[in-house]
Amino acid sequence: MKICDSEDCVRIAASLKESMDTSVDPCDDFHQYVCGRWPQEHPIPDSSLTNSWFSERSDRVSRKIRDLLKVNISADEVPWAVMQAKTLFTSCMDVRTINKLDLSPLFDLLELLNLPLIPAALSNETTNYVEQMAKVKRILGLDVFFGFRIMTDPRNNSRNVIYFDTPDHSNPFPSDRELEKRLHTIRSRLRKLEEVDDEFVFSDNEDAELVYMTDVIKQVISNGTVNACTPEDEFKVSAEKLEEFVEMLYGISHIIYHMVHEDSNHTISEEDLKDKDYMLVDDLQKLTDEYVMEINSSLTPKPIWRSFIESLLEGIVTFDLDEKDKVLVGNLDYLKDAALILAAFEEEALGMAVSRLFVDPTFHNNKVRKVMEMWENIREAFASLVVRIDWMDQSTKTATLEKNRKMGSEIGFPEWLFDEKKLNEYYEGIDDYINGELTLGENIADNGGLREAFVAYGIWKAQHGQEPLLPGFTQLTHEQLLFLAFAHVSQ
Repeated sequence: MKICDSEDCVRIAASLKESMDTSVDPCDDFHQYVCGRWPQEHPIPDSSLTNSWFSERSDRVSRKIRDLLKVNISADEVPWAVMQAKTLFTSCMDVRTINKLDLSPLFDLLELLNLPLIPAALSNETTNYVEQMAKVKRILGLDVFFGFRIMTDPRNNSRNVIYFDTPDHSNPFPSDRELEKRLHTIRSRLRKLEEVDDEFVFSDNEDAELVYMTDVIKQVISNGTVNACTPEDEFKVSAEKLEEFVEMLYGISHIIYHMVHEDSNHTISEEDLKDKDYMLVDDLQKLTDEYVMEINSSLTPKPIWRSFIESLLEGIVTFDLDEKDKVLVGNLDYLKDAALILAAFEEEALGMAVSRLFVDPTFHNNKVRKVMEMWENIREAFASLVVRIDWMDQSTKTATLEKNRKMGSEIGFPEWLFDEKKLNEYYEGIDDYINGELTLGENIADNGGLREAFVAYGIWKAQHGQEPLLPGFTQLTHEQLLFLAFAHVSQ
């Protein structure tokens, strides 16, 4: 019996072993058998709500990028594009200069977006919100009321179409799991206060109010989630119709403004705090009440926002209600490190430049052949599965097999990555435009992919013979290890 004792094999075996609960019969509960100890060995970071094999690898890449961008390098040592990434990272991490600039970058951005320095609700000035939405999309890439995309026409991939859709961003409210985690943190702190101060009592009413607010926010989230459009929901519109629609949208800006500010002279009653501390909260409550009554006049609006904030912050000594900025950030000590957030952003925005710092230049010489062989085996396995299925007609099978045959692959990194001139040319227009990418939103079902991998491994095994066994897993066949590994990374 031959056992693989290479560094990679030992590392993989250890990763599998530490997550398994071998006291469970895999035939009774395969998931518990493979992943039973995963939560203990891979606890959810305080900066996240979930954890997985993929998120851990993603965090590892972000940490590597962060560490590489922290290293002092000169313009003579690396290409211009890499230096741009380094400069961006350094400038964003220069907290002293950022603090010295104060709010001036924000004011510059507001001017760039044609947004007023003083909100219209306070200045009583109308603005062209259509133009503002367009600038926000063009400059920041963010959708406001509706989504706008240019993508390949799914019915004719030789041309592009303009799509109006639901906004292409997640709900601005925290998820229900995020809220539950925050409330758990708050309750833990309150319990600690109870232990220190015997007179402090967390009443049933206060507890009920927190639970009530959690339910309210959950309801807001569930009603605010974006529903994906189906092809049946889509419709094409001519440029003339689109122009009429935009003109109509532009024309109602003043109407909407006066509707919102119809009773703006109504004075909101003052309480214990100063206007700047609580007026916006009460104003939000007022608008919420009006919205509820407009939707269903039989409902009685309930106070939400002030009671929620006061209950949430009561008894927490680390909050200062007199300083609005501290309330806004919420003193959430489990937020991710800024350098990691920035590293992840640079990986997405300047991926080629930062990857040049850590990719292995010898990858194409040493490992790409094995990866290409695996890819070809998967493609062959897919073709064999298509031939055998009975729910697809022959013409569809022929088209599918032809598409599979013509499918290209991009493995590793482009050859020009280490060509300084070509790398710089790739980013030379970075100050003038953003070069977007067209992506095909197509996902292969996990079960189908697993079947392909299983068949592809059989093809590889027929070509190369039996592999050495993993240390500590000599009781399992390679086919069983394939399913074990799949469950491990997909838990």
